[in-house]
Amino acid sequence: MTETLGNILANLDAYSWNDWVYLSDVENANIDSVSLVINPDEAELSEDEFTPLLAEKHAMEEFLSVQDLKSVRDNLIFQKPTAGLEDLCAASLYYYKNDAFI
Repeated sequence: MTETLGNILANLDAYSWNDWVYLSDVENANIDSVSLVINPDEAELSEDEFTPLLAEKHAMEEFLSVQDLKSVRDNLIFQKPTAGLEDLCAASLYYYKNDAFI
């Protein structure tokens, strides 16, 4: 069920727009960070009735939606057509921290 953030970013088109990515340590995230992709609308929720139970069990917090990550990717490719996975990871983290594209 868990996979690396890099693997998720490399396969964004395999996910639905309403899926969300959850990370165990958002502040120190990198391409190798352990992650989950969950549709929170379909997931069993924890006692707070917001956090998916699976994310809570893995001590993960909400990162970005797949829709946001696709927008980050599209913006990055527009700016830098040769951008790689490391660039996409950096751009995604920048977007998360600053609520803005690079």
